[in-house]
Amino acid sequence: MGAVINDESVAVLRAKIVAGAANNQLMEVRHGIDLFNKGILYAPDYVINAGGIIDLYCFDQGKSENVTEQRIKNIATTLKGVFVTSERKQLATHSIANEQAEARFLYSSAEAS
Repeated sequence: MGAVINDESVAVLRAKIVAGAANNQLMEVRHGIDLFNKGILYAPDYVINAGGIIDLYCFDQGKSENVTEQRIKNIATTLKGVFVTSERKQLATHSIANEQAEARFLYSSAEAS
């Protein structure tokens, strides 16, 4: 379910990690910051759930199953990078993931030009 991380849930949440399949788990951007400030590690949904879109993209582009599998396995590396950078910069994980996603889109757009 979307928007399940909100003022009410953050106030009572006792988990160490929030990671789930729902899209748009944060009701508002500030809720990711609230999780960070409470010491709760948030795995942004669009990072951990990227396998489906990667699979569709690779299929559309005619990539081999090996290439597709490797790209999906790289989700773990991407997520670890988000966590490490979050800790180093002392910024919430969703902010880091957003920065990385935007950089990838800009890189891809520039490469296509």
